[in-house]
Amino acid sequence: QLMRCVLRYFREPELMQRRKRGSLVIERRLKGASIRKLGYMDALAFFLNERQGKETVSYIMGTLHELGLTVKDEKCVLEPQRRGLFLGLIVDLEKGTFEIPEKKTNKIRALANDILCRSARHRRLVNVRRLAAFIGLCQSVHLALPATRMFLRSLHDVMSGTDHQWKGNVRLSRQALRDLR
Repeated sequence: QLMRCVLRYFREPELMQRRKRGSLVIERRLKGASIRKLGYMDALAFFLNERQGKETVSYIMGTLHELGLTVKDEKCVLEPQRRGLFLGLIVDLEKGTFEIPEKKTNKIRALANDILCRSARHRRLVNVRRLAAFIGLCQSVHLALPATRMFLRSLHDVMSGTDHQWKGNVRLSRQALRDLR
């Protein structure tokens, strides 16, 4: 909810101004500046063109401070760059793409291989928590690889098909095994 309000403010600052009574009054605006932003939960990314320089960055940082949000300096990249890491994916502004870092690809492969090995040893039974962790990791890359969700469908079916406990096990279907390979 809060991030939605912050993004709305950067989109239309005049709609988000409040009255004086101890409320936040924000009057600073950049005339004619269109600030592209991407927000998810507590993460924000702002994409600026070459003409929008340090003035825009200081405006954004000042506004976030006025809104009462704390910004971790070690997580901020205030210098312009064409490629960067956001939400665990590489954002390439020149190509207009999201890419999966090699480290994350290797982690997904290793976890899939681990699940396959465990299922082979235990008659297709797999720990629910381990399977949920794998599904979550795979879903985190769907911006870079949209087909991911299609391959996760059978794993979701396996998890929703039974009344499971986090410490319990579920039996993988043959389709789920094929999708893991």
